[in-house]
Amino acid sequence: MRTITETERKIITRTIMSILSIILVLPAFARTTPAGRLKARLAKIEKAGIMFGHHDDTFYGHNWHGVEGRSDVLETAGDYPAVMEFDLSGYESGRDLNIEACRSRTSSGK
Repeated sequence: MRTITETERKIITRTIMSILSIILVLPAFARTTPAGRLKARLAKIEKAGIMFGHHDDTFYGHNWHGVEGRSDVLETAGDYPAVMEFDLSGYESGRDLNIEACRSRTSSGK
């Protein structure tokens, strides 16, 4: 794994902040909203490094599924990702069939 250069870090940081500025077009009271607080926090920590995000990080990984606390990112990078995103796929509405049930059946061969 190669280390990114300072120039690459700056480009990535500027790109992320530009995207956030476009997405989070906020009114003057923005810092009182969750999105505004997130934008302010990201702007504050942008010089500390790069934040990495991962989809369904603690749900499943390479050759494992449903192991509490496990994460491929944790095992390879030494820490959980800064940002995690999860697909609710019906959990919130009590649906019996959801993406995790499908993954379980697929990985168990049923």
